[in-house]
Amino acid sequence: MGQDSAEPIRVLHVDNEPDFSDLTAEFLARENEQFAVDAAESAAAGLDRLAGTDYDCVVSDYEMPGRNGVEFLRTVREEHPELPFILYTGKGSEAVASEAISAGVTDYLQKETGTEQYAVLANRIENAVGRQRTERELELKNRAIEEAPVGITLTDPTREDNPLVYANEAFLEITGYGREQVDGWNHRQLQGPEMRPEPVAELREAIDAGEPTTVELRNYRADGIMFWNRVTVAPLRDDSGEVVNWLGFQQDVTARREREQELERYEGIVETMADTAAVLDRDRRFEVVNGRLAELYGSTPEALRGEKSHLLEALAARHDGPDPYDELVAGDRSEFRAEIELEYPEHGTRVTDIRMTRLADEDGTFSGVVAVGRDVTARKRYAQALSALHDATSEFAAAGTTVDTAEHVVTAMVDVAGLPNATVFRYDEDRGVLQPVAQCLDDDQPVEDLPAVEPGEGLVWDAFTAGETVHREDAHGTVDGSPLGPTISSELIVPLGEHGVIVAVDPEPAAFDGRDRELAEIVATAAETALDSVTQTERLRERKAELDDQASRLHRVNQLNDAIRSVNRGIVAAESHEVIRQTVCDRIADLDVIDFAWVGEPDPDANRLSPAAWAGADRGYLDALDGAGGIGEDSDGTAGEAAPGDPTTDGAGGAGAADAEPAVRAARNRAVAHVPNVAGAVQSGDWRTAALQQGYTAALSLPFTYGKSLYGVLTVYAGTRDVFDEAFREVLAELGELVGLGMNAIDRRDALLGRRHTAVELALDGSGEPAGPFLRLADRLDCEVELSTILPREGSTVVYARCRGSTASVGSGGPTPASPTVCSSSSPVRRGWRAGSQSRASARSRSASTGGTAGSWRRSPRPSSRRRWWRTSGPRVPGSAWPRPKSSARRSPPRTPFC
Repeated sequence: MGQDSAEPIRVLHVDNEPDFSDLTAEFLARENEQFAVDAAESAAAGLDRLAGTDYDCVVSDYEMPGRNGVEFLRTVREEHPELPFILYTGKGSEAVASEAISAGVTDYLQKETGTEQYAVLANRIENAVGRQRTERELELKNRAIEEAPVGITLTDPTREDNPLVYANEAFLEITGYGREQVDGWNHRQLQGPEMRPEPVAELREAIDAGEPTTVELRNYRADGIMFWNRVTVAPLRDDSGEVVNWLGFQQDVTARREREQELERYEGIVETMADTAAVLDRDRRFEVVNGRLAELYGSTPEALRGEKSHLLEALAARHDGPDPYDELVAGDRSEFRAEIELEYPEHGTRVTDIRMTRLADEDGTFSGVVAVGRDVTARKRYAQALSALHDATSEFAAAGTTVDTAEHVVTAMVDVAGLPNATVFRYDEDRGVLQPVAQCLDDDQPVEDLPAVEPGEGLVWDAFTAGETVHREDAHGTVDGSPLGPTISSELIVPLGEHGVIVAVDPEPAAFDGRDRELAEIVATAAETALDSVTQTERLRERKAELDDQASRLHRVNQLNDAIRSVNRGIVAAESHEVIRQTVCDRIADLDVIDFAWVGEPDPDANRLSPAAWAGADRGYLDALDGAGGIGEDSDGTAGEAAPGDPTTDGAGGAGAADAEPAVRAARNRAVAHVPNVAGAVQSGDWRTAALQQGYTAALSLPFTYGKSLYGVLTVYAGTRDVFDEAFREVLAELGELVGLGMNAIDRRDALLGRRHTAVELALDGSGEPAGPFLRLADRLDCEVELSTILPREGSTVVYARCRGSTASVGSGGPTPASPTVCSSSSPVRRGWRAGSQSRASARSRSASTGGTAGSWRRSPRPSSRRRWWRTSGPRVPGSAWPRPKSSARRSPPRTPFC
């Protein structure tokens, strides 16, 4: 036994010096990596280790606290008499060695000072363990030979007549001879008068040739009774190749040979039977099989002999109560009969009427079971089909839609016709194709993944248009293969009148017979009647839904028209924008479809919308938007627009990266912004989350405009998606124009009455020429120009101004000091521009309810080349609301003709 051994060697080292134990374990591992050493510091600790672990060897010191090494050895031998034990001590003597040998020590080794001692110790351990393992293996082999269930003998061919030198107990039991009788005899003494010469000659030839062989002989026991002996002999050779012994095996096979003779008689009977038949042993193995049963298994009678019948296992699993076959074997019953579905390897599930009868000897001993089966699948399934058809007809009548009916049809194809792979193709009048709507396929492919059948495409379309059943036995290799895949071979296509077809398929060719076709057509006839009824019901239901939808939309539009008429009356009576805004919110929020409405007022300074009026639900939605950053300009400085390609918005949009609140988009684009489904792109904007929290699922915004002026934005929200149809949006858009017109009228009236004023300051770089009519006038006359009133007229604007501090006279010498000046221009007064590179401008506007000076321009002193002009106040120009969108490029001041 060396270091190459793959089996580990577990060693228990008992020594009261832990450092020495660790050192010993380390050096032993170096000598042989198979060593696994555990340490114990006393004999008591070592005994505890042995109680819980199997060790191959114990190495122990002699002098230890408590028990010494020899006492420890005696205790170990009481429980482990064969365990190798090495006494490894530094204080040994002849007396200690003698005492240890008497106690049964395996080896004795004196501790040394050098490291060579560990190699010696490793060698002693390997030798001790190797001897013990070898002895154990030999003992096991001898025990196996002696207790083997077959006779084992050993002869010596080097001696005269090759006498018997060993025989185990099984050989003595088989032959009936005693050990003293067979010692030194030859196997010929087992022969008798009915011995056949052929197997004996075969045995002698093999022995003469020195080759192994097996034969079956008629031998005789010591009492003279014949038995069949299956004899196997094999030569045992020495290192030179010479045969030194013959090993023989004897097995009594009398029962088997008699059974074979009996089965030969059964085989003739079974083979002549018209039904499937077999004879089985107590272990459910086939002993005799006729050709009909072998065909169902897809095999031969010879190949099935000795194989277990899986049909009997299926029978036991499906039978209520004890296993009937076990009862037959035990003799608790003499026969059994049942009608049961069994799975045959080559023919699938078949309904079988099975009869089993117990075979017994004259004394009642079990000798087998005869099983006879008759295929009653066709008769059974036809009866089941009639019952299933009755149930299916009831389910067809209860179906509410054509798709539900189609689902019941594929189920009926399984239950009634026994065709598990069926698909219903429904004719789609809109597309003009046969669309798969229900299927039951073995591969569980979703019906949505199946292709539609286009007009003129293959036999499926031909069967539908002709209204006749098509049966194709093998679709492989054909041009018009099955629409259900290239692996389909058999097809049965049954039309459903004007509704479509049923397609039953199978991967095997010629899988359908006349009965399958008959049952499929019965199912199709019942399904067609049900589909006629369901289709008519669906058409009536769709017509009713269409009329209900039209009535609902008409009601919404009528309500909206009433609201607009009410708003129109309110605009006529309104004195301010505020009244109009609130009137619009109140009237629109009263609509059944509207949950919340609010009007945002444009704020030119911040470029955003400020809620000015609301109605319906509370303003929680507006508060949420204000907390999220307000309603208006995005973080990049531009008002957000609909995300590109967002299917949840329509109307004015753009390619902006942000999904802004629809009110902002309507304000920026002066057009209706519609969000039919707020939840459709909820990740695109915070406003959507805020709206959904309030239960709003649709939104619509429209601007209040007149000409180029924006007076506000109305936004409405509904709790039903897609509720704002085109008619509703068109009518509501008219409201925006109406409100814009009304607000513009109020502005004109306020301007004429002087109720509104605008104050503007301008600071210009004096390095360039003055821009604008008032600045050029002040510069030319070297005076202060005071603006009094600006009145818009059809196609022109009339401006009243006064010049102060001018010495020039009007006409020949310009105007006299403080004389009024009236100018008109066909070009509108333009505001909101920014100064170019040669000027700087800042503007501030405000509205006032009282009159006052309109404004003034004056020329400042010129200490240097810089000029500064300013305007103090003036009336607000009607319609000067939120400016139109403009590019980021800076524009030069407008040059409007004046006077």
